[in-house]
Amino acid sequence: MYKEEKKKNASKAKQIYNKKLSDIESEQAKIEKNFEKKITQLNESKAKQLASIEKSMEYNISSMQKDESKRIEINSGTDEIINNINLINKAVVKYKKQAIQLNFDNDIKNKEIEIKILGLTTNLEKDKWNFQFKKGTISKTILKNKISNLEFAEKTERNRLNRVVSTMEKEKNNQLQNLSVTAKIK
Repeated sequence: MYKEEKKKNASKAKQIYNKKLSDIESEQAKIEKNFEKKITQLNESKAKQLASIEKSMEYNISSMQKDESKRIEINSGTDEIINNINLINKAVVKYKKQAIQLNFDNDIKNKEIEIKILGLTTNLEKDKWNFQFKKGTISKTILKNKISNLEFAEKTERNRLNRVVSTMEKEKNNQLQNLSVTAKIK
């Protein structure tokens, strides 16, 4: 009787363990699926933004060329030609400013997306290590060490990316300022 009860309890414990392990594995699969989905969404968003920026730039250039050529055709006197040249120069400076801003804003957005992906990747890695701990593959000390290393690596990379973004912002402002100074000299 006692042996049967012991076998029954051992069998029941094994079933519970297998069910929990199965639950953990399905949860891990869900997390990985959500991670892939978020990365896909970020990539799609980035592609849409790039297409929108490109379309806007093409429209602005062609619109500016048409407007300026109409103005030149209408005004034919010397003063008008000088005025039109000045207008064209202003339009070119304005376009260059837009191009600089769009270029840097796009690069900055890419770095911000990298920061988001870094956070998602770190969380996924933490979940994987937690899963290994729950399965009993690693000890709590190893888990803490791995998570600590992941968090340190994420913090270091996040700081590096934030410095890159800050440098890009400064460079964008410098280029815009230099362009404004150059335009005033002409």
